[in-house]
Amino acid sequence: MTIKEYARHINRLAKRHPNFEIVSSSDDEGNSFSRVIFAPSIGMFTEGDNSFYTTDEAEWLLQAKGKRLVENAICIN
Repeated sequence: MTIKEYARHINRLAKRHPNFEIVSSSDDEGNSFSRVIFAPSIGMFTEGDNSFYTTDEAEWLLQAKGKRLVENAICIN
């Protein structure tokens, strides 16, 4: 899903339910849920090992692994 698609969905819900709390699922089966407590952050998602490196905190880590940060995703929690 792109940020534009996500924004369309979330904006529609925000108009109808502006005071609802936001929760996230731990997995696709809904085995557990928790409150969303962090603002979204931009960074790099690597699908091979399912890792996410934020722009602000991971430049040094990626350099140590011989990788370059390429922003391609937004982490929502």
